[in-house]
Amino acid sequence: MHLRSDEIALLEGVRRGDTRAFDKLYNIYSSKLYAFSLKILKSSGLAEEVVQDVFFKVWDKRNQIRTDLSFQSYLFTIAYNLIRDYYKEKHRKEQHMQQVAIEVCDSEMATGKRLNYQQIMSAIELLIKELPEKRKEIFLLSKKHGFTNAEIASELAISEQTVKNQLVSALKYIRAKINEHSINDLFLFIMTFLKGQR
Repeated sequence: MHLRSDEIALLEGVRRGDTRAFDKLYNIYSSKLYAFSLKILKSSGLAEEVVQDVFFKVWDKRNQIRTDLSFQSYLFTIAYNLIRDYYKEKHRKEQHMQQVAIEVCDSEMATGKRLNYQQIMSAIELLIKELPEKRKEIFLLSKKHGFTNAEIASELAISEQTVKNQLVSALKYIRAKINEHSINDLFLFIMTFLKGQR
């Protein structure tokens, strides 16, 4: 009961904007949130991001904190929702990139060179990095983040026709580069590119 009273006092302090109370709550719960996030995400970096995002949300919405409900449950609910959103976004991006793979791989290439999906995706990711900066930005907004041409045009203050032209040029470049390589050449290309990035 004493600990519960202390926690209520800390929560009331946070509601008033007391940063020391906030720091104390962070010290109490951050390691638990980290362990929870790490178990699901299997990434220390992502788990740390979740912890930071959870407490950012707590501070941002400190006026909404309730002292009659479990603060721990409140924190873990936020963490769970952030992790769920991360996986939804990851799945959405993967679907967009799968569509890119379909667009750049014609039937002749798929049957004749027998490139597997993972090799194609690795090559595409590397080739995207070779695109001119503006073209790469447009391509990623479209194919990785799902923006429409109109949304990209508005975001970058350019015409929709420019967006369309850049996307067509990017796809032509990626398709041509992949079509140049046999399965063994493609493997060597990927390894050489990765070596050059170190």
